[in-house]
This record gives sequence, structure tokens and C-alpha cells, in this order.
Amino acid sequence: MSQPHLAPYPRVHTAPDTSRALAWSALILGIVGTIGSPIFFLNTVTAVAAGVGVILGVIALLGTRRALAGTGCVACIGAIVFTVLVRQVAIDESGRGNEEFGSQTEHIIEERGGGSLGAPTGVPLLGVEAARQLLKRGAHVGPGVAPEAQT
Repeated sequence: MSQPHLAPYPRVHTAPDTSRALAWSALILGIVGTIGSPIFFLNTVTAVAAGVGVILGVIALLGTRRALAGTGCVACIGAIVFTVLVRQVAIDESGRGNEEFGSQTEHIIEERGGGSLGAPTGVPLLGVEAARQLLKRGAHVGPGVAPEAQT
């Protein structure tokens, strides 16, 4: 006896799993962001890339590759935090350099006249507070330089 011929099951077309690509993209952007964050002129661009990676990772968390997407999100968030820390250290270092310059200038001012910059006759004396204000604005302060010429 022969078997009856059964019709094959109909194929169900499913949408391709995009969470895999999104999860890998998030992980790669997180790694790029982490590597690029100590490089001062690149860290802003890599922080933006890491921000995009966070968004992609959160979308991928809704799919099937949750562990990979979670790792990508953590890497991206770490890259953003590392970038912020690098920027903060750079700002602190630049401020410390200005403070050191200002303290050296104050020492020279006190050595030369005990509170005012020495100036030739006819040029007004520049007090320590005025010199500090001019230094903060980046002006040149020195003997014989009139305050009007510095602003």
C-alpha cells in the first residue's frame, strides 16, 4: 500500500533578526568609544558614537541578543563616562597651569615693589589686584607697561 501524498507545510516568512546587527553595532561603537576617549581631539566624536551605540544597544535589548546588547550598552556608557573624566582632567590641568603662572607673577610683583609693579616716571603704578585681573584676561603685565595699553 502506498502512503498518501501529504502537502508540505507552508513556509512562514519571518522578518530577519535585526537585533543581532544592532547588538554588534553597539558593542563595536562602545569599543571604539573607549579606545578613542583618551585621545583629546577625538574623544568628542567617539563620545557621540558611543551615544549612538547606547541607543542601538537599548533597541537591541528588545530582540534575541540581549547579552551582547547589554555588553554593548555597558561599553558605550563606560566610553561616555571615560570621555567626561578625560575632559575634566584636561580642564583641571589647564586651570592649574594658570594658577602656577599667577603665583609666580605675584611673587615677582612682591619682590619688585611690595604690592605694585614698578613703572617709569609718569606711568601709573599697577596694583596687585589689578595685575591679577589683567592676568586672568590674558594681558601682558610687566614693568613699564601702562595699564591702558594692556586692555
